[in-house]
Amino acid sequence: MDILNLIEQNKLPGVFEEDLQSRLAVALFQACFRPMLDQKANGSWNDSIEETAYAVLILSEARRVCFFNDLRQPLDDAIKRGVAFINSIEERPLHYIWIEKVSYASRLLTDAYVLGALKAASSVPKGDATIGASLWKNTSSSSLDKHVKLFSKAELFSAHPEWELTGSMIEAVLLKPLLLKRRLEVFQRQGMQEDKYFDLIPLFWTSPNNRARTFASATFLYEVSLLSMLTYQVDEFMEASAAPAFKGRMFELRKLIYSVLPEEQQAESNGTKEQNGHTNGNGTASAQEEVLATLKGFKKYCFENPLVKTASAADQKTLERELRTYLLAQVQQEEDSAKFRQLKESGKPGAGSTSTFYSWARSTGADNVSGPFAWAFIGCLLSSTLTPGGGKEVFPTAGEKYVAADVYRHLATMARIYNDLGSIRRDQEEGALNSVNFPEFESHESVDSKKNVLHKLGEYEFSCLTLAFKQLEDLRSQGVEATKDLAGARLSKRRMNIWSMFLDQVVLFDQIYVIKDLSSHHIVQEKA
Repeated sequence: MDILNLIEQNKLPGVFEEDLQSRLAVALFQACFRPMLDQKANGSWNDSIEETAYAVLILSEARRVCFFNDLRQPLDDAIKRGVAFINSIEERPLHYIWIEKVSYASRLLTDAYVLGALKAASSVPKGDATIGASLWKNTSSSSLDKHVKLFSKAELFSAHPEWELTGSMIEAVLLKPLLLKRRLEVFQRQGMQEDKYFDLIPLFWTSPNNRARTFASATFLYEVSLLSMLTYQVDEFMEASAAPAFKGRMFELRKLIYSVLPEEQQAESNGTKEQNGHTNGNGTASAQEEVLATLKGFKKYCFENPLVKTASAADQKTLERELRTYLLAQVQQEEDSAKFRQLKESGKPGAGSTSTFYSWARSTGADNVSGPFAWAFIGCLLSSTLTPGGGKEVFPTAGEKYVAADVYRHLATMARIYNDLGSIRRDQEEGALNSVNFPEFESHESVDSKKNVLHKLGEYEFSCLTLAFKQLEDLRSQGVEATKDLAGARLSKRRMNIWSMFLDQVVLFDQIYVIKDLSSHHIVQEKA
């Protein structure tokens, strides 16, 4: 906090770049906000006088930072409850605390921390805090409130106080400059409307992370927020750039994807035409080369990421497979939608896809929403950072691998269903294939009836997801018990907590998507 104050006063010119200042702000906010979330109902932290004194000292300092101006009331309330707990204990028992690999208790130190906490709590600053103002410029309370009100409508937050979402929103805003710096690193977004989803991307991660008290690292939140941003941009790119460049020749776009992400048996047999971005002279080579360069850039982003590079070979292979499947599903979705539009214009019935709804929802439909790809990417992050020694397989046994695949298949299918539930009208306007366009829904005449069916199917997939995830946790526990590795057990439990938070993130997105369509449409340029 003192460093941030010195930066504000311009006493450390050139020492901290903007990127590092943003990271400092995120770390500072998390260090102060997370204790607020951990306070017990009796006002204490862990029923410990000394730990409660630590927290009161932290929260008292937080009142000096402008990030907490919109949280001032819950912040003051938390401090008061902490002080009340301290004062309620007449005889202060020694409470052993595990710090720096040592369990210790000192009545003298405890008394010192208590006195410091009571002094700090009584020193209430007047007016709004100003430290951190340079990193909080152009941020209004009204813009925060708008997003908080939206997220508070989600069932996931129905039992949580609104100030928790406000804190998650502030954390998301502090992450935003780090994302903006890399916003156009892979996809140029030429001819796109404003990406209205951008402000919400980190909130989709900070809010479930804080809700579940998972407290994943700032690095993890940054990486997955970037990933979410890019998956939005993939959808835009495939629809607005790649599909038009290969209109009527989608098989050539598939070849291009295979040239960038070949299957093992194809790795040495791909022709140079696709790799060079030329397709028998049809269309403009520049447009095709641009698509090829973008696909290569996306692959590079994924596999040149330091955390992915240090993941296990098996998890990297899974990521490569799911990335290829994801991009190919984008192509198939564009083809199916094009056929659907043709049938619609000709007045003929049909969905444009030869699959049944069940098969489509579990294959192209599921892969198209990026769930399996995101799961694989997160698997690499966890392999690199939360396995013994780093770089071990995130799911070490055959049983865990199988059930994990089932988990993310149900997850992706559920996401597809809720995605379509929230975008029926938009898909009708754009002529995009939606779940309700399959023949299975013809017996349901009204849109509301079709929505009701989709909602029930989404609930069914969620129940399957919940059951599969429980089975995955059981397999993890059995594996840990068999190895007798305590350190490995702690890491595997931590991984499962993060996986659970990821599932919450997908559920949250589905709930918000139904409330409000978040997609950013590309601009259709009128022909002269």
